[in-house]
Amino acid sequence: MYIWFGLTKYGPNEPESKKCRVGSDETSSGEGGIISIIPGFIRDVCKDPKSAELRVAYDAPTLQCTYTYAISWEEDVDSDCDSKFSKICEASQLARKITSSLSLGGPPTPVTARCDGPCKKEFQSNLLSTIGRCDHYLCNACYGIVKNSDGTNGCSSLNCFWKGTSREESKKNYEKDVCRKQRTKATEMNSLGIDVKPASAASSRLTLTPSVSAPTLSNSATSDAGTLTIVPSVKSRPNPKTPIRLRLIIVEPSEQYGMTHTYCNLKALSCIKLITAIETMLVRKQRSTEEYIPKASLYYGLLKEDGTMGMRRIKTASYSGLTIGDIPKLGHRLVLIMDMGEYVPKGTKIYLE
Repeated sequence: MYIWFGLTKYGPNEPESKKCRVGSDETSSGEGGIISIIPGFIRDVCKDPKSAELRVAYDAPTLQCTYTYAISWEEDVDSDCDSKFSKICEASQLARKITSSLSLGGPPTPVTARCDGPCKKEFQSNLLSTIGRCDHYLCNACYGIVKNSDGTNGCSSLNCFWKGTSREESKKNYEKDVCRKQRTKATEMNSLGIDVKPASAASSRLTLTPSVSAPTLSNSATSDAGTLTIVPSVKSRPNPKTPIRLRLIIVEPSEQYGMTHTYCNLKALSCIKLITAIETMLVRKQRSTEEYIPKASLYYGLLKEDGTMGMRRIKTASYSGLTIGDIPKLGHRLVLIMDMGEYVPKGTKIYLE
């Protein structure tokens, strides 16, 4: 016989996925062994339990956990079996009613999120695995192709991969060791009818070239320092209900690596204030808004007239006045760069992917 119970809980800092199993030959904490963790209302029929298993599934974008507790046991066939099982079902229905009151609104509602692995495809958040060490999201095709030194699954994002003496060498190794494996795995999954995307050839080479460190600035709506109050390239505001994809790149000093890139993606309506979007993405990455916003220099990425990528600085005083729809997008999304170490004026390379 096999029975399970479900519970949904909301809360941050939960594990991505855990499973704890206790067998009949194992002893749980306290007296009584495995029988001590069997709910009282089924002990009449669950006299010889074989296993008890607790599974936890965490959906990081929605901060929700789903707990499943499953029990299996040997059943003696007797005349009272049906009546006892009916009582269990009644108790289980009562437990579900209690669960619905604890779940604060029902089961988790997935949101759209982009895979941080080589494919960059958008999925429902419940279809992505969360890498706890770096907070990246990976689809099934991008998850499991990189292994940590301890044998656990690592992150296949380019931002977490470093193998070589230079960034260029590391990107070549990323193409060889990660992207090719991902394409093979994705192709096999596609042949089985699973909707995943192979990595593109550009997955390992999207960078911001040195020319962006000195972008050409328009004289209109800019100050002597090259900052802006109104973006001159926006002639008309978009529909306020139009969704816009954003990417915030936090570039900051690191004792171990010298400089690190932290990426956060967000999808919001074009009428949302710039300051609100920045604060939301900082909170997602567990960064203090009070510490980061005043100290940072904020830029947005753009495509210049000569076809190269560039950046323009956004004046701090404009954060509250501008909406995300006021700022030009780079390709299919708005790219914001939060410079915490004056790297842009120094000509340091900033990687947009």
